[in-house]
Amino acid sequence: MGSTTIQESSGMYYAQLVEDNYDTPLAHYSQKQKQRLKRFNHVQFGTCFFSQSSSALKPHEKKSKTESVTTVLKFNNAASKQCKPKLLAAGLEIANQTKSILISAEVFDRPDIDIQALSDYLQPWQSVTIVINYRRFYDWIISYNNELYKGGTIIESLYDELNSERKMQEYEMSHTYEVMHRYKQVFDNVTIVNMHDTKNLTEGFYCDAMPDAKTTCENVKKSNDITSNPSKHLEYMVLLNEAKRRGYIKRTPKSKEYKVALEKVQKHQEETLKLSSDDFVMKCPSPKVLEELLERSLRFEKELLPDFYSSPLGEAAMRVDFEEKSNRKLCSIDSEAILETSPEWRDFFKSLNKELNGEA
Repeated sequence: MGSTTIQESSGMYYAQLVEDNYDTPLAHYSQKQKQRLKRFNHVQFGTCFFSQSSSALKPHEKKSKTESVTTVLKFNNAASKQCKPKLLAAGLEIANQTKSILISAEVFDRPDIDIQALSDYLQPWQSVTIVINYRRFYDWIISYNNELYKGGTIIESLYDELNSERKMQEYEMSHTYEVMHRYKQVFDNVTIVNMHDTKNLTEGFYCDAMPDAKTTCENVKKSNDITSNPSKHLEYMVLLNEAKRRGYIKRTPKSKEYKVALEKVQKHQEETLKLSSDDFVMKCPSPKVLEELLERSLRFEKELLPDFYSSPLGEAAMRVDFEEKSNRKLCSIDSEAILETSPEWRDFFKSLNKELNGEA
């Protein structure tokens, strides 16, 4: 299953993966196009298996390699807009070369992935290992929201989402706990890499979870320095997104403009107002909401990793970590109150909107 760290490391250690007789559809395809990629995120591969797109693959129907190629071509006639059929074909070329295949994408945790269709596609490989990264439920929710904000996606505040049982159930369906159960119904070999263990995520993946990757594992152990997704001041992103939602920013800034806009928001808070991100008014979940979130998180870890849960790094460590994050990271900046009560911030965003539209 997907992780930015794994996707970036598969680009970094691609030469070693090739030595271990592995290839990835994205690398295979990009080499044909004479492209050089640093990160192998197979989202355009994974979206081909959305359930509404996969009716061409019939459950439990055995196919030869040739039949699988034909099936892929049929399969893509109805695939999602993000699906890139050439990546599916590249994967089957890897099979025809009797190589192992590595595919990583976050979309594989979605409930609407047709897992049986994925299993049918992978039939040319005699052995398939599904690897799912485990992050504690509350911590995973924080991380997921952070990624959406970093991408400029307008979503409800974390405070509102934690107070919505409907949203919490949606989160549960995409967390390791439910994802593992879904994949175990179809695949025999499903393993978990625990990112809270003492071993780092990259080493745990290549050295423990991934079969026959000795050369890659040895190089990972030597390097041992991959860090992805550096943290940012999300408060500024939340405030900018709220200004967009309220119409103070009339259009969605392009990626470069968005970065510049964020820098201006941060500069206004820290240089003009002489404050920091810690000075924003925050909304934190009620004790009841926090208790329910902790109970869910404890229950999932106890069922998924009972031995780890019983260790000093398990339940006891989780309770300490949860207590720390409940005072800040599980809270949200009260962006609505800030924009409703601060004429200065409203004027700032109206001025920023003019800059983005070339009117300043």
